[in-house]
Amino acid sequence: MRIRIANALRQAGEAFGFECAETPEPFSYGERTIRFAAPVKVEGSYVYDGKAFSVSADVQAVLDAVCARCTKPFEEQISFSFTERFVKDAEEEDDESYAYAGDELELDKAVMDNLLLELPIASVCRADCKGLCPVCGADRNVTVCHCKETGAAEKGALYRALSDEE
Repeated sequence: MRIRIANALRQAGEAFGFECAETPEPFSYGERTIRFAAPVKVEGSYVYDGKAFSVSADVQAVLDAVCARCTKPFEEQISFSFTERFVKDAEEEDDESYAYAGDELELDKAVMDNLLLELPIASVCRADCKGLCPVCGADRNVTVCHCKETGAAEKGALYRALSDEE
């Protein structure tokens, strides 16, 4: 995702709008593979202050996800906003800014960094997903199983008993 900045370099202080969309390649993040179901849409504006660019944007992404509760695939919508600073080449670059060269800003890294900050720890297909039975593996959204589970109270009592022995 690139935006051309040649005009902004000649007109410091003026805001310019942009829109772009691109489907990034899948990539690994920890134990998870991030796959996109649709192009990532980025819309925003940028301003050159004479030293660097400030880019503010709204992002919409649709990920191919697997529910952490019922293990079914679903499309996860993620929307977020960000504001980032881009500095020429490596001048003044630090952990708080991105480098640029020439007359284009490359937004991919900034968009993906911010997307990773927005990812939930575990993706869930819907808030009321009942998940799988830990005993028989039945999908509780589809069927009711009658398995007897070891309840949290029993586990808690066992933990307390073991702790008291120490």
